[in-house]
Amino acid sequence: MSQADLDELRQQVRELTNRVSRLEAALTTPLAVSPLPEAASPAPSEEPDLLSSVSDTTSVMPVLGSALLGLAGAYLLRAVAESGALPGRLVLTLGVLYAVGWLLWAARVPAERRLAATLYSLTSVMILSPLLWESTKRFQMITAREASIILVAFTLIGLAISWQRDLLIVATFSILAGLVTAGALLIATHDVLPFVYVFLAIAAAVEVCACMNHWLGERWLAALAANLSVLLATWLVTNPRGLPEVYAPIPTGHCCGDLLSPHLKPPSARWPS
Repeated sequence: MSQADLDELRQQVRELTNRVSRLEAALTTPLAVSPLPEAASPAPSEEPDLLSSVSDTTSVMPVLGSALLGLAGAYLLRAVAESGALPGRLVLTLGVLYAVGWLLWAARVPAERRLAATLYSLTSVMILSPLLWESTKRFQMITAREASIILVAFTLIGLAISWQRDLLIVATFSILAGLVTAGALLIATHDVLPFVYVFLAIAAAVEVCACMNHWLGERWLAALAANLSVLLATWLVTNPRGLPEVYAPIPTGHCCGDLLSPHLKPPSARWPS
């Protein structure tokens, strides 16, 4: 082999060596890995929503259980009253205090737990209204006048609690309890005058709250009930045919009968029987 051939062979070997060196350098250098797209993770809002719904459900169940226990206590008092184990008036007093206690408990619930305050207020109403109905209409343990006093006191307590704690839901249920129960007892007993006073007292209390910047949405309802009750009492007193037999007597002095002209007084006041 000539000298030229040897030189050419050396050059080719040198080139091959350089290429191998470059390949080895490329293999040993870490490759620039392009960032892979992240796996699609579940939306963060789905899991918190699911957990929040579970927590709300678990928080509602104790409230419902407490309300059902409250109604069970009312049925226990009713059973005691029917059995005669305790005097009827004593059981009635315990029942009224029991209903007021639930109203006070509703007022002590934190403001953010509106559901609990609503259910406890509703439990109080569901204890008081049937209790007064049965005590007045069925068992006749109390008179219509005594029932009206209890209704006014219960409503005023609810208004005072709602004013102090700024819980309108308590005021709403107490006002509705007073108005609806008084209306039902007026229709059932046909004793108009005591429950007219209930409507007037509730309407006056609501107006006082409004004057003190404690506005209540039931203001119109209390005013409407008071107006209708006064209209009914006026019609009964001034009815030319006299007071219907089913209604309890209404003393004319309580309805300004002494100020009425003779032609507006009922027949019993104009002519001797």
